[in-house]
Amino acid sequence: MKVLLCEPDLRWAEQMISQMAQYGLSVRAVREMEELWSPSGEIQGILVNRQELDSMLFWGEGTGRKGESLGQSYHALHSLCEQRKKVVVILPDRDDEVECACLRAGAAECIHKMQSFDLMAQRILRAFREEMWHSVLWFREVQLDRQAGKLLCQEKEVPLTQMEQGLLEILFAHGTELADRKEMMQQIWGEQTVGSRQRLDTLIKQIRRKMKGFPIGIYTYYGKGYYLGGE
Repeated sequence: MKVLLCEPDLRWAEQMISQMAQYGLSVRAVREMEELWSPSGEIQGILVNRQELDSMLFWGEGTGRKGESLGQSYHALHSLCEQRKKVVVILPDRDDEVECACLRAGAAECIHKMQSFDLMAQRILRAFREEMWHSVLWFREVQLDRQAGKLLCQEKEVPLTQMEQGLLEILFAHGTELADRKEMMQQIWGEQTVGSRQRLDTLIKQIRRKMKGFPIGIYTYYGKGYYLGGE
């Protein structure tokens, strides 16, 4: 999946591009808002700074009054969303009123710069998940059918809960490469606590029981994370 990023803070943009590259998301920075209106068909997502939306020539200069500025953002954002691409709005800090207005206008997600880059990346990934991953994922001869919520291999198939499927999606995306425990907890529950560590361990055990008889399994790199391999 490819994403355009319109953000005037070049240092912040470089950090975000680097962070997203770790998750297999290709992000390209653009300097002008106009470039967001005619992206190629291969672009599925847009990250845009809310202040850039306010200053669009299409909608005139901001007046400094919050209500009118929000109205400008709403119309500009709605125009972007009509391209049928996922749009994530970047806010300078947390603002529930602005976030609600952006979501009403069609934004898939709002992030704010007071968050860590890792948390911002996780929220972006959740917003773009459907476009990033196909309905069927493969690892060797085993397939994960996301629409049916099943794990299949030849004549064998097992149903998955939504949580089990979410965890397997992460593992299938990494394949034989290590999926970090902390990142997995952050992606699934949005936190890294004692409780989420225990839930992750329980979830892994549940999935391993269901995968008995499959030619692949979940392997542990103790203290680090998990990866897929052949039985």
